Amino acid sequence: VKFVLALFLSIYLLLDAEAIGRQVSGGIKSLISKNTYNKWTKTIALMDDTLYRFFIGKIYCSIFVAIFDFIGLSLLKIPHSALISSIIAMTNIIPYIGPLFGGAIGVLITLLNAPNRVVWVLATMIIAQELEENLIEPKVLGEQIGLKPFWIMISVIIGGDLFGLWGVFLAVPTFA
Repeated sequence: VKFVLALFLSIYLLLDAEAIGRQVSGGIKSLISKNTYNKWTKTIALMDDTLYRFFIGKIYCSIFVAIFDFIGLSLLKIPHSALISSIIAMTNIIPYIGPLFGGAIGVLITLLNAPNRVVWVLATMIIAQELEENLIEPKVLGEQIGLKPFWIMISVIIGGDLFGLWGVFLAVPTFA
């Protein structure tokens, strides 16, 4: 029931986004001073831009992992290497558990089709993930949102320690 309600609310929100935005903006303007409203508007616009750049960076990183895995799996002659790489790319956007989930699906598909090559598939996925997490992601996200790789890694560590999965996911855009 909640899913259906959320689905319809989302559709109505998308259809009437401009009108709803004006109404919410007018309501907020009536509750706070113009100066505060302008500060909040600038802050929210900056947060929106930073979050957008963060997700674009995550998508670039996921594409890197998918290409790396696809090449590795193709060289190993793994059946369904394009499917496995696509699943890994989609799940890689989710911090920490996404790569594990995508890798588990990839290993399961390999177990069903080429069980004697599972160790090689797992090694390929681990190498791709380590390269992405320790080299590619800090560099790409740093360029996207203007932070040095060191600060990206520090923000993810602190965010994860303080707020768990949500902290990991939102640490970089919040820190930026």
